[in-house]
Amino acid sequence: MRKFFPNQLNLSYRFIILFFIFIYLPSALAQEGETTPKLTLQECIKLALKTHPEMKITQAQLKEASGKYKEINANYFPKFSIGTSYSRLDYAPQFKVRYLGDSLNDYQTSLYLKQLIYDGGKTRRLKEWARRNITVEEENRRAAQQDLIYSVTKEYYGLIFSYNMVNVKQEAVRQIEAHVDVANAMFTSGKVPKVDVLRAEVQLANVQQELSKAQNTLQIASAQLNDLIGRDIDTPIAIDTPIGFDAADLAVHEAEGMSLRGTKQSEELRGTKQTNLTERSQSYLEAAFESNPQLRRVKESIAATEAQIKAERAAYWPNINFKADYGYEWGDWPPKENVWHIGLAIDIPLWDGGITKARVNQAKATLERLKATEKLLAKQITLQVQKAYLSLKEAESRVSVTAKSVEQAKESRRIVEGSYKLGTGISRDVIDAQVALTQAQTNYLQALIDVQLAKADLERAIGAKITK
Repeated sequence: MRKFFPNQLNLSYRFIILFFIFIYLPSALAQEGETTPKLTLQECIKLALKTHPEMKITQAQLKEASGKYKEINANYFPKFSIGTSYSRLDYAPQFKVRYLGDSLNDYQTSLYLKQLIYDGGKTRRLKEWARRNITVEEENRRAAQQDLIYSVTKEYYGLIFSYNMVNVKQEAVRQIEAHVDVANAMFTSGKVPKVDVLRAEVQLANVQQELSKAQNTLQIASAQLNDLIGRDIDTPIAIDTPIGFDAADLAVHEAEGMSLRGTKQSEELRGTKQTNLTERSQSYLEAAFESNPQLRRVKESIAATEAQIKAERAAYWPNINFKADYGYEWGDWPPKENVWHIGLAIDIPLWDGGITKARVNQAKATLERLKATEKLLAKQITLQVQKAYLSLKEAESRVSVTAKSVEQAKESRRIVEGSYKLGTGISRDVIDAQVALTQAQTNYLQALIDVQLAKADLERAIGAKITK
């Protein structure tokens, strides 16, 4: 019996342990293996277009314009209505005796029909105005989409820049920490003065502060992108961006599945001759005049206002409607005689106190404003396209220059570090070389980011995605 219970307890403990292993271990491993899914730029844009309030506002405005068009178009269709009334008469007129008999109660119930025949073209012009307004709202929605895409792109690459700047500052901290260790060791051996150690420690404190600022900037960039794509600002976010900073493989173009070879496409856009530059810039400008949603919106607003002016002038013309009604009139139930009428109603305006003239003048003033706005917008778009195009070319030219400067700064740091360890160099040169390397890496990263931002700015000005 003494041997039985211990064995039984051992079996029970084994069962419990196995139970926990099979039940909890898989979930624990799954949680441990969970990683934040990476978001591409296109996925971020898709989320923003789906959740951002501005898209819902423009969609509602489009529905409003569509509803207005249907409302105006309904004026072409006949109108049916039914009405009933009761009156107590002092006496029954002779023409009502037929229906009322000896009763002084006058009951009436009729079905009415009204059909527009002519209104001076007002309904037709208003229908054209409403149709143009639908197009205006469509372009307004497309402009909002372009702005939102630009904002997401800007925040996305801002986040990439912040990620890599943290890496740059972390590498700078590691390098200065190593230099502090070297300076301490050489000071202990009596090869360098104490000031070398102090200078290195001061520089270490400086780069640590820079790292702290870079990490804070990263958190802010993450929160801004989360807010823009409709997620809680504290939600962990990961994007396709290089973790380290290496001149050989660092390329923020990889955020969209591209590499530094993407600059070859930019070289093709830039061309090899100045005439090609002008031709390419002119083609972008022509594309902007054709598809820029803001410019198209103003053009459609002009056409809508022209239709509105014609619609307002139609108030000077008479309105002609066909009318008919059929019903019963009685004094005592049940009714015995029916009543019907059929005819045309003509409404001829004689004097409206100047309302129509004021409305026409108001629409004309709106038309003048819109035409002036069109010219101003065309000038702004021309400047925006040229500025974005030149910025793109300038940023692309900086990529190769700054990449080379990173390699040179690395080599310079390697040389002065070696000299310092041999006792032939000075600490200040090592610190200056590290500062120069950090700045070169920052410039290189900024050039890569600027290429993408200038491209996004150009696409926004054109109103369409750039292709070869």
